[in-house]
Amino acid sequence: MEALNNDTMRTEDIKEDTTSSDGKAPQKGHSNPRDDPHFRTRPSVFSSGAQATSFRGLLNLGIILLFIANFNLVMQNILKYGILLDVGKFTIEWYRWPGVIVALTTNGFVFLTYFIEKSIASKKTKESVGTRFHIANITLLVIIPSIMVWKFQPNPASGTLAMLFITVMMMKMISYVHINHNLRHEALKGVKNGYPNNLSLTNMMFFMGVPTMIYQAEYPRNPNIRLGFLFRRIGEAIFLSTFIWIIVEQYIVPLVHNSMEPIQNMDYIRIVERLFKLSVPNLYVWLLGFYVFFHLYLNILGEIFRFGDRLFYRDWWNSTCLSEFWRNWNQPVHQWMSIHVYNPARAAGYSKLQAVLMCFFISAVFHEVIVGVPFQMIKMWAFWGMLGQLPVIYASEKLKRTTVGNVLFWLSIMLGQPLIVLMMYRAWYARHSGIAEVPLV
Repeated sequence: MEALNNDTMRTEDIKEDTTSSDGKAPQKGHSNPRDDPHFRTRPSVFSSGAQATSFRGLLNLGIILLFIANFNLVMQNILKYGILLDVGKFTIEWYRWPGVIVALTTNGFVFLTYFIEKSIASKKTKESVGTRFHIANITLLVIIPSIMVWKFQPNPASGTLAMLFITVMMMKMISYVHINHNLRHEALKGVKNGYPNNLSLTNMMFFMGVPTMIYQAEYPRNPNIRLGFLFRRIGEAIFLSTFIWIIVEQYIVPLVHNSMEPIQNMDYIRIVERLFKLSVPNLYVWLLGFYVFFHLYLNILGEIFRFGDRLFYRDWWNSTCLSEFWRNWNQPVHQWMSIHVYNPARAAGYSKLQAVLMCFFISAVFHEVIVGVPFQMIKMWAFWGMLGQLPVIYASEKLKRTTVGNVLFWLSIMLGQPLIVLMMYRAWYARHSGIAEVPLV
């Protein structure tokens, strides 16, 4: 009987231990909550199973370290080179500025495209004949300004902007001709699409100004111009463009120039050191240039013309392969390639791979023109730099949606661009200094 009472008491003790002093059941994982109520089953804060924790303090630390590291580079650069900025470079005669000459020249080709379309619509010119006129007109649009930039020998940066402007105008004119061709044939089948009432000079010049490469008879429009938004974007564009100029003149130019000696001496260790040192300011310029052009400049144009669709880019910074990057970072060009190259190629019976190759080939040609003509040397580096991405794209398909893929994407951007910059400047330097161009391998 006594043993039974003892067993009963032990059972009651066990039951009593399963509740805390406040009458509540202990949290799961407590071995003895009365003795030690502070412990329970919990992961470390940095473990993957931890609850959401703010790392704002570490982010602030990273920003502080980034600022200190870059400020140190600024001080070292100034102590070594002094102030290299020369505002006098901007005091040039307006008639020697290729951008002005190119812009004025382009208007003639634009007007001619409009008159050819009007002539076809009024049946004064056969469509086949008008198409030949369009091909000749657009071809001359590219050739004549390219010859002007090559002959006048402007500053390479100014010449590059001029060739970029010409390329944009060419793509717009191709879209204008192609879309009107489709509208014309739809109208012949009885489809009411507004053709040929859309063929007005005002309509065409509006298309040439809006920030899109794809022609439409009408676009979504905002009700008014937001002056506050517009002036803020203009102020940001002026400030950041000046900042880009400072980085280029103060950091990139001396870095690239000092890279010529190790390249000529085939000092590969110092070449790699120059490449990595150049990658940082080059990345800053590229990121700032993207923001200035795709966010600020295109939004400025969109606001002036009350253009409603402002999706000029997507989240390309999260790309895990180059194919995602090319689809997301430049929406106007991506849409143009899809509508005027890829889709027609697929409709004509070409495979998906062949259509993609066409898009990359066209892009490679105009990358070479935009870079090669201002530097007055066609070395095919930009061309092969574009086409060379195709095997990388297909090889990186397995890394889609992975952190490794995103890291490799950023490394390709950070190191690939300064390598091309060094190669271009090496050839330009050899040509203008009379030094023989030594191959890297």
